Amino acid sequence: MKSTDFKRIGKHLGVKLIMVLLCLTLICSSVSVFAMTQIAEEDRMGHGDNGDGRYYSSFTSNDELKAVTKETNIEIAGEGAILLKNGGGENGEEDKLPYTTMKNISVFGINSDAFGYGGTGSGSGQLEEGADIYTSFEAEGLNINPKLKELYQKYSGGSLSDTSAWSVPTYEDKELPMDYYTESIQKTYASYSDAAFVVIGRLGGEGADLAVENVPDRVRPTGANGALETSKNEHYLELTYREEQLIEHVKSKFDKVVVLLNSGNIIELGELQDDPGIDAIVHIGQTGDYGFRGILKVLKGEVNPSGRTVDIYTRDFMVDPVMKNFGNGAQYDDVYEGAANVSYKWKPAGNTETNFSKLPNAGSNVLEYEEGIYMGYKYYETMADAIAKKTATVEDNGPLYSADIKAYLAENADVDYTTADGWYDTNVVYPFGYGLSYTTFEWSDFTVKMDTDTLTKDTIFTASVTVKNTGDYAGKDVVEIYMDAPYYENGIEKAKVSLVGFAKTKKLAKNESETVTVKFDAYDIAAYDWNDLNGNNNTGYELDAGDYVFYASKNSHSWADEGTLSAPVTLAGADKYGEADYAPVILDKSQYTNVDVDNAFINPDDPKAVYNYSSISPTMTIMSRADMIGTYPASPTEAERTLEPGKDNYNKNTVAGKAIRAEYQITEEEIYNKINWGFVFGRDDDAHEIWKGDVGDMNGWTQAADDKGTVSIRLADLMGTSPYSEAVIESDNAAINGKTEKEAWKLFMNQLTYEEMKALNTIGFFKTQGIDRIGKEEAVDADGPCTIGGQTKDGYISARGSSGTRYWCSAQMVAATWNTELAHRQGLLIGEEGMWNGYNGWYAPSMNTHRSPFSGRNFEYYSQDGVHGGLITAAVLSGVSSRGVYPYIKHFALNDQETNRNNVRTWADEQTIREIYLRPFQYAVVSGGASGVMTGFNCIGVVACSENYPLMTTILRNEWGWEGTAVTDYQVGTVGNTLNNLEVMHRAGTNIPLGDRAVNARGSGVWDATLNNGKGGVKVNAWVDGEQSTKDFITSANEVSKGFEAGYVARQYWFTRTRAMELLYTHVRSNAIDNGADFQKNFPAQTVELPAGISYSYALETGFGEYDDVKFEVTDSKLPTGVTFNASSLTFSTRNNAVAGSTGSVTIKVSYDSWANKEVKINVAVAEPIKYDGSMTVPVGEAYTATVSQKYWTVTPGATPDGNVAGTVSVVGSVQGLPEGLSFDAATGRITGTTTAAGEYDVTLNYAVTVRSYNWWMGSFTNRTTNYKRVVTLEVGDLVTVTVGDEVIKVAAGSTITAPEAPQAPEGMQFVGWYNGETAFDFTQPVTADVTLTAVFEPIPDSIEFRVNEETGKIEASINGGEWVEVVSLDEITGPQGAPGDKGDKGDKGDKGDQGAPAEGCGSFAGAATAIAVAGAFGLAFIGIMIAKAAKERKGK
Repeated sequence: MKSTDFKRIGKHLGVKLIMVLLCLTLICSSVSVFAMTQIAEEDRMGHGDNGDGRYYSSFTSNDELKAVTKETNIEIAGEGAILLKNGGGENGEEDKLPYTTMKNISVFGINSDAFGYGGTGSGSGQLEEGADIYTSFEAEGLNINPKLKELYQKYSGGSLSDTSAWSVPTYEDKELPMDYYTESIQKTYASYSDAAFVVIGRLGGEGADLAVENVPDRVRPTGANGALETSKNEHYLELTYREEQLIEHVKSKFDKVVVLLNSGNIIELGELQDDPGIDAIVHIGQTGDYGFRGILKVLKGEVNPSGRTVDIYTRDFMVDPVMKNFGNGAQYDDVYEGAANVSYKWKPAGNTETNFSKLPNAGSNVLEYEEGIYMGYKYYETMADAIAKKTATVEDNGPLYSADIKAYLAENADVDYTTADGWYDTNVVYPFGYGLSYTTFEWSDFTVKMDTDTLTKDTIFTASVTVKNTGDYAGKDVVEIYMDAPYYENGIEKAKVSLVGFAKTKKLAKNESETVTVKFDAYDIAAYDWNDLNGNNNTGYELDAGDYVFYASKNSHSWADEGTLSAPVTLAGADKYGEADYAPVILDKSQYTNVDVDNAFINPDDPKAVYNYSSISPTMTIMSRADMIGTYPASPTEAERTLEPGKDNYNKNTVAGKAIRAEYQITEEEIYNKINWGFVFGRDDDAHEIWKGDVGDMNGWTQAADDKGTVSIRLADLMGTSPYSEAVIESDNAAINGKTEKEAWKLFMNQLTYEEMKALNTIGFFKTQGIDRIGKEEAVDADGPCTIGGQTKDGYISARGSSGTRYWCSAQMVAATWNTELAHRQGLLIGEEGMWNGYNGWYAPSMNTHRSPFSGRNFEYYSQDGVHGGLITAAVLSGVSSRGVYPYIKHFALNDQETNRNNVRTWADEQTIREIYLRPFQYAVVSGGASGVMTGFNCIGVVACSENYPLMTTILRNEWGWEGTAVTDYQVGTVGNTLNNLEVMHRAGTNIPLGDRAVNARGSGVWDATLNNGKGGVKVNAWVDGEQSTKDFITSANEVSKGFEAGYVARQYWFTRTRAMELLYTHVRSNAIDNGADFQKNFPAQTVELPAGISYSYALETGFGEYDDVKFEVTDSKLPTGVTFNASSLTFSTRNNAVAGSTGSVTIKVSYDSWANKEVKINVAVAEPIKYDGSMTVPVGEAYTATVSQKYWTVTPGATPDGNVAGTVSVVGSVQGLPEGLSFDAATGRITGTTTAAGEYDVTLNYAVTVRSYNWWMGSFTNRTTNYKRVVTLEVGDLVTVTVGDEVIKVAAGSTITAPEAPQAPEGMQFVGWYNGETAFDFTQPVTADVTLTAVFEPIPDSIEFRVNEETGKIEASINGGEWVEVVSLDEITGPQGAPGDKGDKGDKGDKGDQGAPAEGCGSFAGAATAIAVAGAFGLAFIGIMIAKAAKERKGK
């Protein structure tokens, strides 16, 4: 039911207070933990803080949140540190931790600098500045040896895990040889000798498992005279030769030596545990931001270690049965020249090839979980029990021996390996659930009680034990409850002991006690009988009659220790197993949904079915407690990996003496066929498939014809509702008020187009698709189990900048706390991080199992045990979900290794699948409330997880009652199975790919509004000649005639719409709905038009309610000149200098309920304040209409020109300069009429705005009128353009134009006339086309005068009356003697001249007149040259 605005007044009164903020100390005397209980309603996503779907943060800022996450991560690291050994010397009591007085210490190991803060790949994180281990030492008051720090910083290459980015560890041994520890370095030891810590690091990451052979740079002194040689058969998780040397060196120099294991994986520690020179071993995990401070608090004694192992530590990892079927086969490749590629080969009929390597590759790898339920501690505890009961015998050179085991036994001759204790103590260094403390605890009063007199499916068991601190240090203790269920030979498989629950005490002071209780139900202790092993004609969960012994344990092996508290519970039944009246309790219904529970991974009954979901390979042998040696796993042989058609080659092995049921059979030929071919929608009929019966009531379904229709129901209106509920809605929205929630959702979905639904189902690259018109924001789905926001659609943190979130301790370390309350607090804080930083979905937690120590991603997986890992992650998830983040638990399922993860065919029996590998996911869904699931890259059997109906629907949705969104793993480029069939994926139960599909690849079907008598319907492209037709369609009306069973098209419609609805239902329950802020509706991005040239204010309108907590903040402003914005009032203002045509924007961050926020960009366009709505081109003689308007001035109500109310009293429009025949009506603002004369007219639009104001000085009102003008140009008739320079005029076509005034000519030039192109323009002719007139000029002709300068004897010239310039000497122009001239008149007597020089040539002399005449003969060009030359000479002087 959606809350009204009135109900939001008291919203903060019900805000849930996070425990971490209150810093409360538990004061209760008991603590209770329930195993597989359903999530509390208040923690379920969609409940919100007050049950209305709204979430309110307990913080005032992200900085405040980060301060708390920092301290919490330090707490997790301290509580997750596992004290594996404490005390050196022969008696194991010397130099025990804590070292409370240490101050100056030496830290050894290359990994002290190349420290593992987390793993790599999607589980990586970005270390916060100042969060490294060096800063931690300083913060905790410890001085470390600077010479050692300098040495390691020089050679380590730095940490690979302090940056959020994609990388795969290379696993080489970087430890330094001993000659690097020079004498000068060793001299510093004495000054830093309070303690020595040796950091041994191992790094895992996505994309590769840890190396089991050929580890780079691994050497041993196996050569001649101890020369170092490559050691090919060493694996990554054993100590290197250089590490061993370093430890020996440190032991020889220091009294107190502690080994710190910095890894999300375990390593072989047997030799260090046995070494009296090692005083303590602490598994410190991977600490993320600041977490190393928590480790130092443990070492100093400020925190009492209470961490417990999440794996069983064994002496030789390679002798574990899992290692026969793991990775790429290198573990059983005795050649050690590279990994064997454990892939299927195809041997077609008639192929006689005997060389396996030459057979064609079938395109898939094989992985058989032959160890069954006997994985991890369950194998070791069960084998020890079998040896003790002599149902298993330790035989020489049998599967229980290895080279390392034999070497150990040779050094410890007193060990009897054939006994249960001898075998167990040799193999197991630290049991599962093991960890030491600085104090001691005493347990008492252990009981296990049922809440019913007789066992039913609803029975609740309560285990209770009192814990007392009997030591000197305050600390916490962990109580682990294991069950030893009755096992009958050849009956249902059961491990010797299985964890059913646990609890952690509060911090107990000396002599303080606390009673802890652990609750579990009948399903938690039931075994799954997949092959009717007990012969009661039933498959499913069952409880055999007999004694169920429960142990209050320190670890998985406590059952074998004398004095361990135990409590038997007897379930009544027949006296003897196997008798006819034997009747175990059958739990055949889901305790959550009441649907039938039976085998799901089976071969369908219909022989036409495309998919065979069998999970048992034709060749695997499954380990049985009845014969653990005889059924010990074996590596797949070449023959077993050869797929041959036509053979009766189904699995003929027996399980506990019984043949494998027919429903599990699959042949090798089927495997090959399913690998290479699958269902193709539109070409194959799916009526025989397992999903056929899923289609429900579609009455009233329809879809919008397009995305332009009215939306009356927005997504926010559906907050607090469920599409599966019949509850009646009370809402302010009349469209859904009084409707059932289910009906409201149907009406809402009807508003979407079919293409919008397809987009929702196919666009999922770190997001879900946004659809603004229905109020669906694009959601951000962030990757990174160690940090929400580590990777999003815009890349890793390292590439895009800080995510604002914490880099948490690795998941292995969170699990090692065995503290569900602390895990829940972490989840709450991660949820808060999502709220404050805009992350809605979280690709996490990673829920897979530590099947092998070599899994590359064990650091991000929680545990080896599904109950332990499930309870921890359920606590994390319930916290995350309660803050509105939808976590995608991953990788569903059996994706427990990285090698060959893409489509590896994983085979396992259904008991193993359900009890071991699905169990943590079941806790996550049921107890954690996970509303998202990410499928694995792998296949179960031959069917990809993303297409696996039994996994995604039968179990996840139907049995567990899950209602959420499922996404595939990464599907971009060549990564992931990008060929996954969308139709099958949607039918299987998967909603979206982790990738974006193009429009033409979003699945089949289109909406046709004309179908079904105009109601609309889906039609599917038919396949013609192997391709999808664009003309031939399959519809509900013709599907039968085209060879398909009725309902074929309806199924496509059903699954497309249902998967889209599930996604939207997830969204509306999450923080992505922003507490109903509906930003797209209430504060949408928009363009605001503001007037140019006037002072004006405009306030943005919002749709938020009166009681909504909304704040606005400008984050970016690029407003045009003359425009300002006030965030407080949401008001734009313009000044007189705002220019029409200018644009800009302002980005506003809208915060709703403090944390929900969105940045909205408001674009601004400055426009003319006076609008002219009409054509600017007007034909002559035709009627014309236009409108003049404005929206910026309005008359103030009550204001009159002579009244006593201030304001705008009148706004009067007018128009001047209209073409003849047009007129303006000021009352309507319309221009009408018929033009009579062509031409271009500048029309002035004017608004006279009169404002009346009170003049306080004068004591009276005055009026002031301001005219606001705009000029528009109308073109009447057929016009041509005349362009003269920068001026453009338009005239009527066919008219003449007057010649423009002649322009001023440049100096020395004279105007010739106006030209159009190359032709002189004739102004007497009419203009019929566009003309560009250009002024043409020509030079003015020069006027030259000459004279003889009598004083210099030079001839001078002047051009155009300018300066007289010497041109030439008279001497230079004398020529031959000429004929005597006529005698001239006698002139005046002049002064006597000087004697002239004799003439050359004939000795003649030319007079002045002759000289001038000759000069003229030279021509104008010569004179010009001579003038210029003379001028240059003068300038040079």
